[in-house]
Amino acid sequence: RPEMKQKILKLCPKFGQLVARRQHVSQQAAENVLVMNCGSSSIKFQVVDPVAERCLLSGQADRLNSDQGQLKWKKNGEKSTDTLDKPDYKGVVDKIFKIVDDIDFSYVGHRVVHGGEVFKQAAVMDEENIAKLSAISSLAPLHNPV
Repeated sequence: RPEMKQKILKLCPKFGQLVARRQHVSQQAAENVLVMNCGSSSIKFQVVDPVAERCLLSGQADRLNSDQGQLKWKKNGEKSTDTLDKPDYKGVVDKIFKIVDDIDFSYVGHRVVHGGEVFKQAAVMDEENIAKLSAISSLAPLHNPV
């Protein structure tokens, strides 16, 4: 879906490297979804296969923006843990992208903690919806990713 890749690159430049690495994925790739939930001091993440209704990978980074955090994940039945010195969001997201790098996914989803009266169901985050989310970000400033 080249048009979706271009929108992602335009709206989310930091996803550029991940999208570029995934250009080798064929048109027949799985419709898996990388789901992220960035909180005030943690990031939870999963890659899910909505067709088979199964989780391919799950993990959580805790104690972000502290002296020492922890990143835990389960992939292919194996549990892993990494200690993080002075973890910040950008560094942890980069580590998450490395963990999920060998799993094909076509979509990225993010939980919005409070959509006000504007977002009552899932929505594609295009420029218009990002502007709407930004306008209501004060409802949950530590959680809404704008």
